[in-house]
Amino acid sequence: FGRARSGGATRDTKAMDFTDLMKRFGVDVAAGTLAGAAVTPVISAVDRALAENASGKAQLWESFFGSLREYGSRPIQYLRGPQFAYIWLIYGGTYIAANGVETFCAAGKMDPALPKWVATSTTNTVTCIVKDRAFAQMFGSSVPTNVPLTAYAAWLSRDFVSMGVFFTAPPIVGKYLAREYMDGDEDRGY
Repeated sequence: FGRARSGGATRDTKAMDFTDLMKRFGVDVAAGTLAGAAVTPVISAVDRALAENASGKAQLWESFFGSLREYGSRPIQYLRGPQFAYIWLIYGGTYIAANGVETFCAAGKMDPALPKWVATSTTNTVTCIVKDRAFAQMFGSSVPTNVPLTAYAAWLSRDFVSMGVFFTAPPIVGKYLAREYMDGDEDRGY
């Protein structure tokens, strides 16, 4: 999604001047923003269904398909609502972080794996915790209460591991497989 490809394989690694770097970062922001908007409707329906199901307010599939019908029948209202905004913030922000780190690491001729994992984990974790807390209060069946610390711990663990799997592991595994099974050409791995 967006423009992110790990390992610098898709970026020109020659030195970039500041203007070129800012132009590339602008493209990173645009790509991340559009990618975030593209995935938001389905992911927000899933997250709402999980929150409503966990609270006993609605069955999982009933809530999921009901949300999609609601979005389709009132798209402008959905786009202006907090459900869209929270999910778009998470995914758009995470893709922007991944793409931006890739651009800046290419400019500095650095391996982006660790910086990308830190940036995407931080961005995704902070925005997901804010969203999960809000969704639990918006779609739960009881009066809003404090979210238990164990919920924060579960959300933190989920996001920390998933960012490593989504953004960091594929290029590492791809390069290894290419080196071992594709005549040693790591660039063919990712």
